[in-house]
Amino acid sequence: MYDPITPEDFDFLTGDDKELMQKITAYSEKVIGDVKPEDMKMSERLDKLKPIMRKLALKRGVALEDIFVRYMDLSSEVLARKAGKEKKGNIPIDFPTI
Repeated sequence: MYDPITPEDFDFLTGDDKELMQKITAYSEKVIGDVKPEDMKMSERLDKLKPIMRKLALKRGVALEDIFVRYMDLSSEVLARKAGKEKKGNIPIDFPTI
């Protein structure tokens, strides 16, 4: 079952990381919508997210690739926490932030 990342899933993030996830997630909802991951290639999904990632990279003065890597790292962390909550009866697992 597809369970998308929502803003509540990354409430534990702070500062720039939280802003990055908020902006990319909101943009993703607009341009990709409810398309399940298995129905769209990852390269296509990332291609659709490039405009917001490019905007964030320019704002932060970093390379587009840096935003991409940070987003992938944060998404993995969020998904791992989310899976941990489901397995542990919604008890959050404490992962160190990067």
